[in-house]
Amino acid sequence: MTGPEADDVAERAAARVADIAGSTSSQLDDVARMLQVELAESIPELRGDRLMLDLLYASVESNVKVFFHRAQYGLALDAVEAPRPAVEYARRLAQREISSNALLRAYRLGQRRVLDWVAGELGAVEPDARVCFAALQLLQDAAFAYIDRVSEQVVEEYETERERWLANRSTIRSATLAALLAGEETDVAAGERVLGYRLRQGHLGLVLWVEEPAASAGPLQRLGHLVTAIGHEVGSDAAPLFVPQDHSLGWAWVPVQGGGSPDPDRLARVLREVGDDVRVAVGAVGAGLEGFRSTHRAALRAHQVAVVAADRAGAGHRVRRRRRAGCGRPRR
Repeated sequence: MTGPEADDVAERAAARVADIAGSTSSQLDDVARMLQVELAESIPELRGDRLMLDLLYASVESNVKVFFHRAQYGLALDAVEAPRPAVEYARRLAQREISSNALLRAYRLGQRRVLDWVAGELGAVEPDARVCFAALQLLQDAAFAYIDRVSEQVVEEYETERERWLANRSTIRSATLAALLAGEETDVAAGERVLGYRLRQGHLGLVLWVEEPAASAGPLQRLGHLVTAIGHEVGSDAAPLFVPQDHSLGWAWVPVQGGGSPDPDRLARVLREVGDDVRVAVGAVGAGLEGFRSTHRAALRAHQVAVVAADRAGAGHRVRRRRRAGCGRPRR
């Protein structure tokens, strides 16, 4: 199909796009509610969260409104900005540590459902299949362009908010831990929420470090894995708490049942599997908030003893080497 006939179909298709886009203003709430329900069902993390569901609706409604408004008047999409409700929804997802995959999935599913709805609307009002197909193609191209631009913007907002949120949470977590260890009067329940760790249980305190971090790949990651392995070895039924102190040193608390100390041989077996450059200082098991503090203090003392002993052994080794070198000199 070429020439005047093709031009006629293109004009009629553009007119149909404008008509369909304009008609959404009276159906906007219905379309947004339909999308909200379907998207919420596809994102398990949102179920039961009234605030997030309301924000999802506001995001959907604003995106649909902006998209069809621009489609109705043939406005360029290269300068479109993500609607504020969509940006706020992305930020709240980041604060709840819901994966950005859920954000992108919502845009992909929303695009598909809107195009399905548009196809139904076009089929009901346009008898010419050629015009219907051309109009749907126009809307599909516009939808892809819109989703590509807006999803890039909201993901960028998500990542920015996630970094800010994690940094803020890390600061609060550090302050809470310092207050707990210093013996300050603290709301135990609030402390548990911030740390993500139960204080009202038995604890095994650990100080872990890598002796040669420069020669080690991902020392903190290795220490984190070691803490988890120790938890499994001692039969812990809950997640441990691991708090890095620098690039090669970390503190940890492993939940334990009862008041007995773990078998040293079992801990040694776990240590052998992670390499000779990793060290662990272990405190006596303690219970409750005071036990959380006491087992940590004991682990710190053990760590200090180990470090001092290692320094003395290293100094002695250097002296012996110098003496051996001197014996090899010729006599005068």
